[in-house]
Amino acid sequence: MREIDRRTFLKGIGVVGGTAIGLSALHPFAIGAEGDVLEYGLGAADIRRLDPMAGPNSTDKTVLEHVYRGLVRPVPGEVNAERFEPDLAESWESSGDLKTWDFKLRKGVEFHGGFGEFTADDVAFSLNRARNKKTSIYAKFYKQFDDVKALDKHTVRITLKTPQSKLILLPNLLGWQGGMIMSRKASEKLGDKIKTHPIGTGPFAFKEHIPQERLVLVRNDGYYRGKPNIRQINFRFLPDSSSRNLAFKAGELHIIEMAREQRAIDQVKGPGVAIESFGPSTVVKLHMDRRRKPLDDLRVRKAIAHSINREALVRFIGPDVASPLKSVIPPTFVGALKDVPAELQYEYNPEKAKQLLADAGFPKGFKIDPVFISEKPMFRRPIEVLQNQMQQVGINININVIAHPAWHKKNDEGSNPLVLRAATRFPTANFILEEFFAKGAKRNFSHFNGADPSIQKAKAEMDPQGQIDAWQDAQVKILEDLAALPTHEIKNVYARKSSVDIGFNLVSDLCICVPLKWDAKMG
Repeated sequence: MREIDRRTFLKGIGVVGGTAIGLSALHPFAIGAEGDVLEYGLGAADIRRLDPMAGPNSTDKTVLEHVYRGLVRPVPGEVNAERFEPDLAESWESSGDLKTWDFKLRKGVEFHGGFGEFTADDVAFSLNRARNKKTSIYAKFYKQFDDVKALDKHTVRITLKTPQSKLILLPNLLGWQGGMIMSRKASEKLGDKIKTHPIGTGPFAFKEHIPQERLVLVRNDGYYRGKPNIRQINFRFLPDSSSRNLAFKAGELHIIEMAREQRAIDQVKGPGVAIESFGPSTVVKLHMDRRRKPLDDLRVRKAIAHSINREALVRFIGPDVASPLKSVIPPTFVGALKDVPAELQYEYNPEKAKQLLADAGFPKGFKIDPVFISEKPMFRRPIEVLQNQMQQVGINININVIAHPAWHKKNDEGSNPLVLRAATRFPTANFILEEFFAKGAKRNFSHFNGADPSIQKAKAEMDPQGQIDAWQDAQVKILEDLAALPTHEIKNVYARKSSVDIGFNLVSDLCICVPLKWDAKMG
């Protein structure tokens, strides 16, 4: 492929006379002559909110990952639910009954922007904020927190209503979502401005935000692990995937978020390019509203399952991105049902699907109208494949493509009979099970509570193997009822210049992005 010069690139994305059409002001993304300014292309038009507990989206989390820290962290580059390291906490210990946990904190850590020393009071403020429904969308994960208080300047105590094992407790204390530690002083002084001006203790600090153009972070010279090598990160808002790819190939960007499709990967592969394909996997499953006819008939749900060819779907998306999924929890998660019984795998069998429809009283099939789906390609394209596959056995679904926020609203209000839902969660089974299959959960789109005894048993179980057994039993019950059919899992895909050393081997990361650790560097 011939090299794309700058003039050709600018013309291709609609820049005439220095004005970008549809991309705000592109500026020359000046890949820094000093080699310490990194240009990072994001697949969004702008940030939404940078308050860690107020529902940040994936783009927001990419920024927050570099600004905030938590009490504990995963091993860099790999989110392993059984391996945690100290971060803002130096150590922790629990009482014999696992209801009281004391955390000893690092000394001498400073918040960005001159907001003073990090103390136990900031931890108490942050975690109490995380468990308050008025200030946190993650409050449900902190329901068992009875009290969080500072014992002294560098010791914080968490008291629980019921015992919790480290598999349940520690994920909520990571520098991720509700576990990000905020400055009490900054939060009280800035008020609502904290949503767009984050103040943390991480390796990079907020500098400026130009709406629909860029957000800039600068290195925190006083970061407690060491002074970062990279001086500045410019996060560029480029919602169009093709434009990001062109900018990357033209040498205007160092790292880009990519469309999670094989063809996008193939467009940028080449010398000097590293493709990062990493977890935790995004779980994709087809929820069926069991309250609606004919989906209230198990035979119909089984017919839908046997009409779907997972392998063909994965080939369509791309083998570097997707793989078939046989349970609602991926095999890499703690608590996964790795040996799914053959009869619960629901292999592709169109003849069996037709027979099940006939047995259910639909020898000529039936129609579901409408089925709403997000405009986003990662949802729209797979549902179109499933639509075609179901049509082959007589199941016709009329797809109505709508804006992504409107689609979420339809799902949450129960207006969608079939919900193809994707979720990236911390890699233990409880997060997905409690959010999508527990009785009364807002996102229990299937309206199924048959696994609830097992889900609740796992929460109360202190023995790790006992928890795993209960989570696996819950998955069997979900598959037996076919409340939701797992279809595939998707990895997160980014491209980076090989000259950028992010500081570790990236296997998985909670922000669903390529994070730059404090010792990352540019060649």
